[in-house]
Amino acid sequence: MVILLFNAVRQPLIIWHTVPLCLIGVVWGPFLTRTALEFIAILGVLRLTGMWIKNAMVLIDETDSQIADGKEGMQAVVDAAVNRVRPV
Repeated sequence: MVILLFNAVRQPLIIWHTVPLCLIGVVWGPFLTRTALEFIAILGVLRLTGMWIKNAMVLIDETDSQIADGKEGMQAVVDAAVNRVRPV
């Protein structure tokens, strides 16, 4: 579905390769506190993953639009990240 949204393969691959990064705390948190991963925790994991993917999609879309406007790649990434972090 994400491939259809971007009409490309590279951007969705970038997004899906960052998902394991948001799961680092999910693995280590229960392990260090010796707690079970219960239903509410699993819902939290799904919500975290969804927010991570949504934010990555918006960031990549903003970066692509800035590159299309003529900015260099790295400057477009930095400007998109600054623009994304700025509060509404």
